[in-house]
Amino acid sequence: MRSVSDESKLKLGDSFDIDGEIWVWAHIIPA
Repeated sequence: MRSVSDESKLKLGDSFDIDGEIWVWAHIIPA
């Protein structure tokens, strides 16, 4: 697993683990 400011990314959306890597789905919809 890589730790690249995961905590800051978690604030942007939900996080889920895929194949040992943490993916973050940001709840930001571009206008």
